[in-house]
Amino acid sequence: MSIGSTKIAQICFATWDLSRAEKCWTRILGIEPQKRKTPAWNEVPSYTHSRPDTFHEVEFLIYTLEDGTVLEVFGPGEGETPWRSFLEKHGEGVMHVGFYVPDRASAYKEIGAVCEAQKPYHEGFYPGGTYTFVDTTPELGVELNIKRDEDNTALIAALLADPAGYGG
Repeated sequence: MSIGSTKIAQICFATWDLSRAEKCWTRILGIEPQKRKTPAWNEVPSYTHSRPDTFHEVEFLIYTLEDGTVLEVFGPGEGETPWRSFLEKHGEGVMHVGFYVPDRASAYKEIGAVCEAQKPYHEGFYPGGTYTFVDTTPELGVELNIKRDEDNTALIAALLADPAGYGG
């Protein structure tokens, strides 16, 4: 079995100094990044360790490579964020590699057969998709970001009505 995908969709780097990283990556790649901030919770609800996240507007960069792979570079953000936690635990470097999968439950089952992590510690819900971070660092040397295109409109409405109602 497998997670259902072998195409890397995204590679995410975490850095303490986003400005320095932007200068270096832009020069190395020869392309300008898109500058972004994470959306507000009421637009993209997210949870870390099954608790609603309180962070917002974490700055990050997106470099879209020739084959469509996205290279993201995140700063730590303010307060508790997954990127700050990664930086505090591991230092700067590759935080996760992202894959779009056809079935998240099957992907988690396969990851759990190989790695200690049985489920994601961080989940976010866009209207048209879901992303999750699974800490596979002990076994793979990097976290996995399991992504799936799916309609989350009803789920987001339910989360906005009761943010604590999500069980993870």
